[in-house]
Amino acid sequence: MNYISPKDWMDKHVKDTEYQLIDIREAYECADCKVDALRIPMAELAENPEKLDKQKKNVIMCQSGRRAEALVNLLETDFQIHQLHILEGGYSSLIELI
Repeated sequence: MNYISPKDWMDKHVKDTEYQLIDIREAYECADCKVDALRIPMAELAENPEKLDKQKKNVIMCQSGRRAEALVNLLETDFQIHQLHILEGGYSSLIELI
């Protein structure tokens, strides 16, 4: 599994449009979200992995990183989808930098 720190993600997504942040949290968790991300809930993405743009470097984000790890493991193992990164510490860590 590939991990990316919130700081590295912030640096890279500004310079490289190939990075796409995917927020897999549920709607109730995103009410006050201050981050521009494509929101696809975890269960929906697990059932419909074709929603990912496989040409991009997808950074998967949940609240803490645990659900992102589980989803990336599933997508890599069952669907052979790569170019996935997990945002270390999830939204909780990212919001500290904003």
